[in-house]
Amino acid sequence: MELAATLLAGLLIGALATWLLMREDLTYLRDELRVAHAQIAHAVMSEGAQVPPRIEEIEPPKPLPQELQACVDEWEDPESRAVEEAKIRNWLAQDWGIKAILRQYGAVK
Repeated sequence: MELAATLLAGLLIGALATWLLMREDLTYLRDELRVAHAQIAHAVMSEGAQVPPRIEEIEPPKPLPQELQACVDEWEDPESRAVEEAKIRNWLAQDWGIKAILRQYGAVK
C-alpha cells in the first residue's frame, strides 16, 4: 500500500511539474488550434471557398539506375540496403557519375 501511495504521489508531482513547464506551449498550441478551426469553419460556410491542403504530398524518389540498384540489392539486411541507397543518392546529388559510384563498390576498374 505504501508503494502504491508513493507511486501515485510521484505520478501526480511529475504531471504537475510537466504541466507547469509546458503551460506556455500548450496555450500557444491551443490558440493555433482555435484559429485553424475558425478558418476551416469560415471556408466551409463561404460559398466556393476551398480549404488549402496543409500538408503537401512528398513525391517518391526516382528509382536508381539498374547498375546501382544491383549494388544495393547485394546487401541482405534492409537497414544496410537503406544505408547504401542513401549513400548512392548522396553521391548522385553531388554529381558523381554512375561509373565513379560503381568504382566505390569495386564493380568497375
